[in-house]
Amino acid sequence: MKFRIPLILIGAVSFAWLLDTTAYVMLFDSGSFLDAFIFDVSLHEMYQRIITILLIIVAVIIIARLTDSNLKIEKYLEESEGKFTSIFNHSNDAIIIHNLDGKIIEVNSKAVELFHYTKKEFLNKTISQLQPKSEVKKTKEAFVKIMKEGSIRYEIDFFKKTGDTFPAEVSSSSFKISNQKMIQKIIRDITERKQIECELIKEKEKAETADKLKSDFLAQISHEIRTPINAVLSFSSLIREKVEDTINDELLDDSFDIINKSGNRIIRTVDLILNMSELQSGGYKIKPRNINLCNGVLEQMVNEYKNRAHEKGLQFEVNCKLKEIYIFADYHAVNQIISNLLNNALKYTAKGKIELSLKQSSKHGIVEVKDSGIGISDEYLPKLYAPFSQEEQGYSRKFEGNGLGLSLVKQYCDLNNAQIEVESKRGEGSTFRIKFPSKQYSSLKC
Repeated sequence: MKFRIPLILIGAVSFAWLLDTTAYVMLFDSGSFLDAFIFDVSLHEMYQRIITILLIIVAVIIIARLTDSNLKIEKYLEESEGKFTSIFNHSNDAIIIHNLDGKIIEVNSKAVELFHYTKKEFLNKTISQLQPKSEVKKTKEAFVKIMKEGSIRYEIDFFKKTGDTFPAEVSSSSFKISNQKMIQKIIRDITERKQIECELIKEKEKAETADKLKSDFLAQISHEIRTPINAVLSFSSLIREKVEDTINDELLDDSFDIINKSGNRIIRTVDLILNMSELQSGGYKIKPRNINLCNGVLEQMVNEYKNRAHEKGLQFEVNCKLKEIYIFADYHAVNQIISNLLNNALKYTAKGKIELSLKQSSKHGIVEVKDSGIGISDEYLPKLYAPFSQEEQGYSRKFEGNGLGLSLVKQYCDLNNAQIEVESKRGEGSTFRIKFPSKQYSSLKC
C-alpha cells in the first residue's frame, strides 16, 4: 500500500520512455499498439529498456524501504530520548553531569529544587563551587577512584544557594558523550538519615551507660550482701562450737541449720541474679575446651550433693560405665548446668532417690539427672524455661526459689550448642537430659 502510488508513477514514466515518439504517433494513427511497438523498436532494444525499467523499480523499492526504516529508527530514538529525558527530570534524586574540569553541563529538575539554583545558574558553575572547602580532599580522592574504577559511592557535604550545608550520598560514574568523557553524580540528601543515626548512637550510648550502671550496681549489691552473710555464717559456726556444751543438741542443730540454710539461700539467690544479668546483657563470653565429664566436673560436686541428699533422707546414685567422656564446652557453663539441675532435683524431691547418669554417643556426651520428685504438669512444660517462673506462684507456694535455675540452664545450653530434653509426669518425677557436643575420643571401660 505504501509503495503503490510511487510504483504507478514510475510505471507510467517508464512506459512513456519505452515507447518513443514515432511509436506513440503510430499508436494513435493506426490504433494498434502492438504494430507500432514492433515496427518502431527492435527486440534487443526493447529488452534493454524493460530490464532498465525493472532495475529502476527495484531501486525505488529499496530506497523507499530504507527511508521507511530510517523513519522508524528516528522515531525510536526520539521516543528513547523522550523516555531518558522524562526519567532524568523526574528522578527522586538530584542528577548533575559535568566534564573532567568540573564544569556543569546538565542538571535535572530535582537538582534545581535541592540546591535552589536555576538551571542557568548551574551551567555557569563548577561542581567544586557546590562544596565546602573542607571537602576538597575527599572530592579529589573520589575523582581519582572514578577514573580508575568507573563508578563509586561515597558521602560528602554540599551547600545550597542559601548557604545551608547538607550531607549527601553520591553515586558517581563516568561515561562518554561525542567521544568526550563526562561524570554523572546522583546526589541524595541524607540529612534525615544522619539525624536518625545520631539519635541511635545517643540511645546506644545511653543503653551502654545504663547497662554499665546495672552491672556496677549488681556487683556492689553482691558484695554488700555476700560480705555480711559470709560473716554471719562464719561467726555462727564459732558460736555453735562455744555453746554446744551448754544448749540442748536438738535445739542447737535446728537453730544453726536454719542460719546456715538461710544464709546459703541468700548467697545462691544473688549468684543466680548475677548470672542471669550477665547472660542477658551478653557479658558472658564462653571459652569452650575439651572437658572430661567423669573427672573434670563431677568429682568436685558429687560429694557435696550426695551429702545434701543424705541429709534429706534421699538416695543419690551416680551411673557411669566409662572413665572418660569428653565434651567440647565451656567449663563454668557445664558446672552451672549440672549444679542447677541437681539443686532442682533436691528441692522438689521429698523421698526416693536422685540419679546422675553419664553416657556417650557418637556425637554427644550426655548428662542425665533423674529424680522421683513432684514432677511437672503438661500445661507448665511450655513455660519451663521462662525466667522468674515456677509452677506454684505466690507467698503460699511450698518451695523456695526465684525461678531462675532452669532458665539459666537453657541459656547456658544454647551458648554451648547443647541440646536439652525433659521427660516428666506430675507426681512421678522428672528426667532432664543434656547432650553436649563432643569430639571423637576413645573411651575406656571401667
